[in-house]
Amino acid sequence: MKVPAAAKKLDVSEPTVWRMIRSGKLRAVRIGRNTVIPYAQLVALLEGDDLGGAQT
Repeated sequence: MKVPAAAKKLDVSEPTVWRMIRSGKLRAVRIGRNTVIPYAQLVALLEGDDLGGAQT
């Protein structure tokens, strides 16, 4: 899944997805000039609720 689609799926901005990739929180693969995020990575991130934010 490309970065714009991943951003929509995660409900965050594209720059946030790029920061997550650079920090190692989200794994991505370069294929030619494209950066692709494996779908399994998104599912794991969503299931783990590891997007940060305020805690209550």
